[in-house]
Amino acid sequence: MGELSRYVGEVGENIAKVFFERIGWGASLSDTPLPCIHSDKHALKKGTPRTTHGVDRLFTYISNVEYQAIQNVYISCKNTLKPYPAAPVTTFKKHMNDLITGLECFRRSQLKRDVTSRFKGYSNQIDTGVLFWVSCAKDTYDNVVEKISSCRLDTDYEFGNVFIVDNDVVNFHMKVLNYIETKFTGQYWSYYLSETSMNYADKKLTRKTKILPVEYLNSRFIAFVVENPLLPDDKPKFIIVCKDGFSKNNLEMYIQASREYTSEMTNNYLFVFPDYNKIEHDTDVKQVRMSLPDQLDILFSVDTYNDHGVRGMHNE
Repeated sequence: MGELSRYVGEVGENIAKVFFERIGWGASLSDTPLPCIHSDKHALKKGTPRTTHGVDRLFTYISNVEYQAIQNVYISCKNTLKPYPAAPVTTFKKHMNDLITGLECFRRSQLKRDVTSRFKGYSNQIDTGVLFWVSCAKDTYDNVVEKISSCRLDTDYEFGNVFIVDNDVVNFHMKVLNYIETKFTGQYWSYYLSETSMNYADKKLTRKTKILPVEYLNSRFIAFVVENPLLPDDKPKFIIVCKDGFSKNNLEMYIQASREYTSEMTNNYLFVFPDYNKIEHDTDVKQVRMSLPDQLDILFSVDTYNDHGVRGMHNE
């Protein structure tokens, strides 16, 4: 039993390592002990005070989403070779309890002071939790978040925002990055962040970054900018990769959003959907293209990040 548990841990750690490296969090600390400052409150069983929490991963970076802020991401990794439970709420609450008790102690820890001391001149520190819960079983469903979305946590613990990363989230981000890196080999890509009421005042912040903000983990779409170093005078290509399926309404919505995001940067757009197929959807794309006023001078194309076999070969 001990060998199996160790093997599951090694598999899960490798999956987490690969995932976080791909989204730009490779510099995170791992397997770091954290003293428990609420030993009785956080006890695993009554009468046995807790002494430590294990920090599976910790990633700290300068936020591009909020003004003058350092973002601390406290990550708890829960991995299994079994399928996700048919009714996952009980297991989810157990995993969340482990995460938020550790996060509560981290907020007032020497570890936090040590990692944030490297960053100077920032007035705000944000502590965010991430539950990384993946199943390696072939016959599991992937979307745990959907099944626990209405779950209520009855807790007296002090914690901020928490994001859930399940198989569905991992699969989406990995497919997206594989598509971008394969499609634009030799070109420079970066995530592109929208300007918000929380960050517009800080003009030092760049909208382009290689670090996926924690706030974007569960986003329904990811935006990128791709620049060709061989054509430095050309406008960059702005790309939105969507989790939702293709429709004329979605395409029109993303075109409008792209214009608002990048009106002064580019007019060259690419919209990527999981189910786009030129055989089925080309007429819809042409209708949207015809509806755009000529004076907008917009160039756009549509693609998919999934392989649709023979039916998808016409997309090429």
